[in-house]
Amino acid sequence: MCVLSLVVAWTLAGAAQSSEDEALALAMVSEARSAAGLPPLAPSARLTEFARSHSAEMVAQRALYHSAREVRRAAAPGGWLRLGENVGYGDTAAHVHAQFMQSPPHRDNILGDFTHIAVGVRRTADGLVFVTMVFVKEGPAPQMVARRMRVFGQ
Repeated sequence: MCVLSLVVAWTLAGAAQSSEDEALALAMVSEARSAAGLPPLAPSARLTEFARSHSAEMVAQRALYHSAREVRRAAAPGGWLRLGENVGYGDTAAHVHAQFMQSPPHRDNILGDFTHIAVGVRRTADGLVFVTMVFVKEGPAPQMVARRMRVFGQ
């Protein structure tokens, strides 16, 4: 019984830390976009679970890698026009954000033409932070785009 209580307490503490890290990562992205004169990105609950899952996989394997393109596409909401992904690791969420901002492709995603973001952060047992950010630009439903294409294509 005592061991179970310790495991539950550790799991809850880890989840709370991950939530704090995710909130910090979102705040830093919003701050960077604001400084560039860009609108904030809306959080995507659907993609957040995907981002958390991917970060958990990277922690389990203690390896950094992008999610499979087809898996990311399947997780995206219907009607998406553009997807992007940043993955990184470091000592803190702030450290990972600084690395992203120093890397042109990662910075381009943070400051890119997207409408929504999802952030998943997980930590290793020794405190290393793995971050997955998924960016999406949502647009009209695919059937609306197809209808417009037929009209303009005539």
